[in-house]
Amino acid sequence: MDKLGVKFDVIHAGKYKDAGDVLTQTSMSPETREVLNDILDRYYGDLVTTIASGRKKSAAEIREAIDNGPFMGHDALSRGLVDSLGFEDQAADEVKKRLNRGDLKRISHRPI
Repeated sequence: MDKLGVKFDVIHAGKYKDAGDVLTQTSMSPETREVLNDILDRYYGDLVTTIASGRKKSAAEIREAIDNGPFMGHDALSRGLVDSLGFEDQAADEVKKRLNRGDLKRISHRPI
């Protein structure tokens, strides 16, 4: 907005009330950084806990795996991060088998 000559007047109600900062600041305030880091730490903790539970591994093992990744297929398999290696058609056949269905609807990951 600086290039257009637009100026904003933002009134802060407190140091953690920073919604208007995106219009007036070029970098994060320490308070914004604190809040975002807390949110990301919670998401990361939930991710680690969920993977550890699903893979029957400790949270420390999963953190170590994440810190040392990404892995090639065989490395992921040997670490117990995946159950098997295969091709897309094999995965589709396994899903059909588990769902007891003869067909699957496929959607594209490409935008229309």
